[in-house]
Amino acid sequence: MRYHVISSLVVTSALSGCSLYYESQAKDLVQRQMDTMIFVEGGEFLMGNPGGWSVRSDTIPAHRVIVDDFYIQKYEVSQQDFELFMAVTGYEPSDSRYKDMKNKMPERFDNALPAVTSWIDSNAFCLWLGKQTGKEVRLPTEAEWEY
Repeated sequence: MRYHVISSLVVTSALSGCSLYYESQAKDLVQRQMDTMIFVEGGEFLMGNPGGWSVRSDTIPAHRVIVDDFYIQKYEVSQQDFELFMAVTGYEPSDSRYKDMKNKMPERFDNALPAVTSWIDSNAFCLWLGKQTGKEVRLPTEAEWEY
């Protein structure tokens, strides 16, 4: 009986150590992401294709768009940071091919290159980051991205 109690305590201690490690890493991740936010003053611009021809019909005609002030990250989220987000939260990528790609190109998934994610996964990261900071964190709109 005593053996089981001790082994349970060892396992619990080890797991809480992992939890503390991830908690510390998550705090660093959140701080790193928020430190790279830059302010973009809103304004007005011509959005779309002014040339009159486009494969995409939603770019014609070019139209005037007003964008409010917003913040955007100076750098893209790295693969390392996205992997840490998944480890901390238990998030599973929305694209079933993710694990297959990761197995075929492991060097691509453990580095500082921009994250390989879908829009759904990127949005999940933003929602988590917002929950951690108490601020609205979202992907830029098409107009904000073009601005």
